[in-house]
Amino acid sequence: MHSRLIPEVHYIEIKSDFSDVDVKIQYYKDHPEEARNFSEASKEWIRQFSDEKREL
Repeated sequence: MHSRLIPEVHYIEIKSDFSDVDVKIQYYKDHPEEARNFSEASKEWIRQFSDEKREL
């Protein structure tokens, strides 16, 4: 299911060498509402897995 996650919607995408991590951290410190959107999107994503019947 990880392939269905969307960068910058469900998670903050960073380069594999972490060279942009400081820039990303600062961006979301400066834009806390966007950071909160990740939290809401991730909660919505995980809700689909809390239905045991659906999972079976």
